[in-house]
Amino acid sequence: MTAIAAAWYRQVRAGAAGVAKEKEDDDDEEELPVAVLRMNPERGVHGLPVLEEFRRTGCFQLELSPELLTLNATAFRAARRFMALPEEVKARHRSVAGGGGSSDGSTAAPTAPGSLNGFHSKGGLSRYNQHRSGFIFEDETVLNLMEGTGVIDDVDFVGSITAWRVAVHALAADILGRLAEQLLGSDRRDYFETALGFRGSGQMHFKRTHFSLGGEGGGGGGAGEDEEKHVLLLPHTDPSLISLVIHDRPPPPSSSSSENRRHCTPGGAMGLEVYRGKSKRYEPLGRCGWGVATVFLGDVLVKMFGIDSSSSSSSSSSKNPLGLRCGLVAPKHRVAYTERQMREEEEDEQGGYRHAATVFIQPRLDAPMRNPLGCSGSGNGQQQGRQELTYGAWRGKVYGRYYARKGKQQQRK
Repeated sequence: MTAIAAAWYRQVRAGAAGVAKEKEDDDDEEELPVAVLRMNPERGVHGLPVLEEFRRTGCFQLELSPELLTLNATAFRAARRFMALPEEVKARHRSVAGGGGSSDGSTAAPTAPGSLNGFHSKGGLSRYNQHRSGFIFEDETVLNLMEGTGVIDDVDFVGSITAWRVAVHALAADILGRLAEQLLGSDRRDYFETALGFRGSGQMHFKRTHFSLGGEGGGGGGAGEDEEKHVLLLPHTDPSLISLVIHDRPPPPSSSSSENRRHCTPGGAMGLEVYRGKSKRYEPLGRCGWGVATVFLGDVLVKMFGIDSSSSSSSSSSKNPLGLRCGLVAPKHRVAYTERQMREEEEDEQGGYRHAATVFIQPRLDAPMRNPLGCSGSGNGQQQGRQELTYGAWRGKVYGRYYARKGKQQQRK
């Protein structure tokens, strides 16, 4: 055990009773909503309570800079141009995992690097896409999906998406740097970037949600049915260090102040909801739009710090005392709409679809799933007699489950 880890271990054992008392006190407090944080125009996320919010809810919403808002708008414009094409035209760009790129229609495993690059139709690749279509790019790949479509456009598809991806990864590096400062100390601010090499790794997803008005069990028109939730994206956690979700919603045309135009719609996040353990309910997030990113803590960091997100907090902390100190939580989240909300979206002048982009910040495939504090635990991957677990090996198992087509299709809740 390293000297740093030993010091942390002693600190945790000495303060365990105090932490437990804090948890009891927290249980008596009102559950506050997911936080909305604001970037500093000059210092980015420096000084923001990133660790505190990841420990409290596992996520936060971040009001973005005007520069990133502009890049978001341009990237969504490019994505919408492609998504507006006829289905048979988009299908020419199917991913290899979805049957594209082969004359016989054979597919590659979604776990194979690069196999997800390209388009998938509604219901393609995974049960999680039952109500979604869209395109995925892995690592630094950005395919020109507009090539050969015959569409003449003033938007540079590859350039717009690439510039957007670079900017989002820079923001993610800033967030992870702040988290490393708080967890590991200011001298290890670059730990996650240098040890895990996430800048050229990960995935970006642009997805369109297809509403299910008049579908199975719905559309009766009664008030109760109008308010019953339809789950359009199944509850899940993310196989990433962190994930950033941005919604395609421009500032309201009537907004006159730069503040409102920048931060966009405060009336919800287009059905995105996060599970709150204390109240045992899903909480709709408060904001969305080009000027806001929702930042989720992913399973990779939870795994690395030795806490299994599927375990109860009590059993996790008893196995690894450092888990009690770090307290990281990968939150379950979903997309759910009522019939009334779906009708309102379809009647909206923006066009009857929900568009969102997610960037999954992930380590390079050969990066070790190693606890940065050097303490043995379920996520350390250095158990005696076992080969050290790499992110690629862990991802293969997780993706095998995520992209399986089996499983219950959840319609309502």
